[in-house]
Amino acid sequence: MMTKQTILLCLILMICLMLCAAQPTPPATSSEGRLLKFIFQDYNPNARPVVRPTDSVSLKYDIALKQILEINEREQVITTNVWIRHYWTDPLLRWNPSDWNGTAYVAVSPDTIWKPDITLYNNAEREFQGFDAFGKTRVTIYSDGSCVWLLPIILRSQCKMNLLYFPFDEQYCPLVFGSWAYDGGALNLTNRSPEGDLSSFSESGEFNIGPMKAVKHTTLYGCCPNPYYTIEYTVHMIRRAKFYLFNLVIPGVLIALLTIFSFFLPPLCGERTGLIITNFLSLSVYILMVSDNVPPSSNIPLLVEFYTILISEIGIALILNCMIIPLAARNTPMPYIIKKIFLQKLAYVTLCRRPDDVRIDKIQNENNEDKLFNNGYLNSTFNENIIFANNKHVVTSNGKIMTGDHKQNGNHGYHNLMNNAAPMLRERRVIKVASADEPLYEMSDKLSAIHDIMKDDVSEKKNSSDWEQLTLVLDRFFFAIFFVTIFVSVGAILGKAPKITM
Repeated sequence: MMTKQTILLCLILMICLMLCAAQPTPPATSSEGRLLKFIFQDYNPNARPVVRPTDSVSLKYDIALKQILEINEREQVITTNVWIRHYWTDPLLRWNPSDWNGTAYVAVSPDTIWKPDITLYNNAEREFQGFDAFGKTRVTIYSDGSCVWLLPIILRSQCKMNLLYFPFDEQYCPLVFGSWAYDGGALNLTNRSPEGDLSSFSESGEFNIGPMKAVKHTTLYGCCPNPYYTIEYTVHMIRRAKFYLFNLVIPGVLIALLTIFSFFLPPLCGERTGLIITNFLSLSVYILMVSDNVPPSSNIPLLVEFYTILISEIGIALILNCMIIPLAARNTPMPYIIKKIFLQKLAYVTLCRRPDDVRIDKIQNENNEDKLFNNGYLNSTFNENIIFANNKHVVTSNGKIMTGDHKQNGNHGYHNLMNNAAPMLRERRVIKVASADEPLYEMSDKLSAIHDIMKDDVSEKKNSSDWEQLTLVLDRFFFAIFFVTIFVSVGAILGKAPKITM
């Protein structure tokens, strides 16, 4: 049986346990948590962190260009990946680290403190808003009140590009940052360094990057009495022309060179004009490709000018070929002035000079007339042709009868004349030659007809040879002209470029 002392002891023990259970356990809060509770007590994130209303917040600004994502020449927009750095001091967020177990800094959400409303002025996005809407990276607060906000962001900005020297151009694209709500009296915006940070930049395959200068501007707007501060970072981009050189420039030059080699094809060759037309269409496709990437502007890009000159030269070559081709089919006598200028003087310049006309006539007479009239009684000029009639008489082409003993030649000369004349007359007409017993005047008429046909045939061949020689001289001349013109024009176009970067 329990004694009174035992019961009393149990009651006291129960009361102690109940009292211990009734008291709340103090929270196990870290020093950083207690610090945050301390510094944000009565803190308003919408109020500027200044002691006096007339004070301005000093904000130092800096950016680091990480990568160029896209350059749209037609829309004049550049997309970049940048790291934005904000540095300012908040005198309301200070503490003694020794009072908080040595806590020197804390990282807090950007929504819990005041932060500058820096905005990209030349923004190309549909929604125009500050950087706090794009990222929620934490703000680092140090014990002396200094705040650091590092914000990675993708910017899409406007950039007025000068494509006059495209694809050997350099572009200067500005990134203009400034406060949208605070004027210079409330927020003193300054650049932390004279140039943007390029140490972590990822190289672009299309552009080289030059120094990114930073300049502070002061602008006074009509709406507000105080000026606004902005900082402009200029992204200097130097285009690498190797891609365009091997994919656009060199193919265009080769197509133009193929065109001038059409002057080496025979004038009556059907593929001659077809080659030029194909090259003309090929360059037209290249011009369309370039035009799709170039914005409409009064400044004609260098590459468009280059293709315009080439396609103009090809068009002129096509016109000249259409003028040369009909000349090769002519067999009419050539005017003396044309023969003098082109077959003598210009032929000498183009190294297409022929033997003189006298020598040509002599060679043609030897190959045609002397071969036909090889009986010894005819000369090669057809001026006083002597034609054998019988063993004792001869007659000339003008009907003059000559007598003498020509037995040695006899009918052999007559038959030889007919045998040699037959192949040359086959293409024109066949004339029935009388036998030696026919009257001499009939033989004279028929042989005179043979003489006229042979003379016309020789004349036509000579005329055709002159026109063919003219086409050869013109082909050589225009080939040299276009060859020099193409390389001079290409050199002149490329010479306009201030600098070619491969």
